Amino acid sequence: MNMAPEDEKDNLPVHIFPESNLPHVIEIIQSADKYFHLMQYSNRPLDYAKTLREWMKRIRENKKELTEEHGLDDVRRYLSGFTGFVLGFQNGIMGLSRMGFEKRGTNWSRTRG
Repeated sequence: MNMAPEDEKDNLPVHIFPESNLPHVIEIIQSADKYFHLMQYSNRPLDYAKTLREWMKRIRENKKELTEEHGLDDVRRYLSGFTGFVLGFQNGIMGLSRMGFEKRGTNWSRTRG
């Protein structure tokens, strides 16, 4: 995330995941540091924007069935929320961080081959 926590509620579609709190990358790394080595890090938000666009396409293709099962309000809420996330990823407001950790310990150097 590239925004202050107080701005998240106004800029993220939290109606999809109410009461969620997305951690910042530094918070994850700092929390893990005592127990894990950070081995890999990447940020590829456009990958997830692509995934969400595919989900939205399928929601639209199956809108009738989804509306019958879950209601029009839910279908609209997810389309709207996913649109917000896509815009966030495309505009650099949000990232998609992927991290690989390895447990710290006395045998750590032996596992690194």
